Order: sequence, then C-alpha cells, then structure tokens
Amino acid sequence: MGILIQLATSTTVSYNTCSCSTELISTYRGERSGAPLMTRTRLYLFRFALAACLASAGCSPRAVSPNSEDKFGCKEPPSDTFTSAGVDAHFAQSTFGKVVTGDIDIKTNPSVVSLASQAVMNARVRDNIRCLAINRDKFNTAQAIYLDNTNAFLETKPTLEEFMKYKQLNPFPAHSDEQIKVLERELENQRNQIAKANDDVRNLQERARDRRLTPSQFKTMVESLTKEEKGEIEIGFISGNSEAERFAKDIALALHLSGWTVTHMVSTTHIGNTPVGLLILTKDPQCLESAPYLLR
Repeated sequence: MGILIQLATSTTVSYNTCSCSTELISTYRGERSGAPLMTRTRLYLFRFALAACLASAGCSPRAVSPNSEDKFGCKEPPSDTFTSAGVDAHFAQSTFGKVVTGDIDIKTNPSVVSLASQAVMNARVRDNIRCLAINRDKFNTAQAIYLDNTNAFLETKPTLEEFMKYKQLNPFPAHSDEQIKVLERELENQRNQIAKANDDVRNLQERARDRRLTPSQFKTMVESLTKEEKGEIEIGFISGNSEAERFAKDIALALHLSGWTVTHMVSTTHIGNTPVGLLILTKDPQCLESAPYLLR
C-alpha cells in the first residue's frame, strides 16, 4: 500500500510495507488561496499525526542490523562499507563473480579489474563475496580455492594485462568435478611412481650396503651344513674389494664351524665385467648335491 504525502522538505522514508515518497507541506490543503501559514505548534501536531497515521497503516520504519544475514546466510556489510571500498553493492555481489569466472569481457570492460582490486582490499566486502560464491553460486571446494587465490592476486593491484595473463594461465575450474577426478588419478599415478622410486632406492641401498652374515643367518647356515655331508672347499673373492673379502670370511667361518674344510682363501682378478653375487664352482658334478645346502 503506497501513501503519498506532500511535505515541505524533500525526503524519502522507507517502511516495512510501504514506500512513502514524502514532501512536507507547510500549509493546509484549504490554504491554497493564499491563507496564512500554520503556526510552528500546528506544524508539530501535524507531523505527529502523520507519524501516527503511517504507523497505523503498517508503514513503521524498519531498523537494519549491521550483522543481519540475507537469504543465503551471508552477513550483509553496512551500506557505507561498499562506499568506503570504492565500489557499489551490485558490483561486489554480482559483477565481481563474473570477473572471477570469466563471464565478463575484461577487454571491453577494463575498469572492472581495478574495481575488483579495490573490493578485495576490504575484509568485510571480501568475506561477503566469498560467502555468496559458496552459498548462492554453489562454488565447490576447487572453485572456492580458486576464488581465494584470485583474491590474493587482485590484492597486488595487477594491471589489465597482468590479470589477463593470470586468467590465461589459471582458468576458472568450470568443470571442477571432472577436473578433480583427473587430478585424483594423476595424484594416484604420482604416488605409485613415488612408491616405485622409493622401492628402487631401497633396493639400490640394499645392494650398495656391505654384505655380511647376520647372527641369525650365521646360525642357520651352521646348523644346516652340520647335518649334511662335508667336504673341502676353496673360497675366493675379488682382489681389492674389501666388502667381498669380509663377506667371504663370514662364509668361511660358518663352513669351518659346520665341519667343512676350507683349504684356501684366495683373491682373484677378473678381466671384463665384475661378477655379481655368489658363485659356486665344482670340478666334480657329484658334489653339486651339496650345493643346495650352501645356497640356503
């Protein structure tokens, strides 16, 4: 319901159910013919009656709380907040989002970049923009992170060219759900590659580590060979290789304690590729029957 009241001083008053554009008159209607003006007392009484009339019509003024929330659950900044930030509410709550998503041509609207930079400098405006993006525009996690990153970049006050380059290198994740799946697959592949690389490193470290018989291995070897047929054996190791020599001595001691006769400990020189691992050589094929026990 609208009420039009003519008052002498031009004002605009907002009410719950009415928008009363008012211009205060200083004369009664019946004084159109040049009758004398109302006295000050009558004017006060008139204004009091006007207020009572508006209240009875359901047009009482509405108090706006600075911390009130809109229908999206976002706190509305005070009206002067946008002004102090150098932008209007429409830009902050609508146009800014298009700048982020790329739904506005910044080439033909270059001023929006500087306005966006001004907007994010105000914490209340920035928080309101983020809340609306998530609650109203339904930004998902990837898009919300993109918004935060873009806000941080805008705080550096980039030029139009710098912002265009940023958008080119960092496009808005419009299909972020699909992109997240792709990223998850890539991440899983990277994890598998890292795990394989770690295994390779461990294997190399294991191979590079000096070979020695552990106490457990030494005990097992002696117990196994003690129960089997004994014989003579010659043990050799690569000349100048201290690791191979120590390992050969471990084996020689275990063989000796198990009843074998170690005839010689010799160092050998090889031409070409250096042998890797443990080799067992025999002149008598029948002695091969004992070889499995040595290799356990």
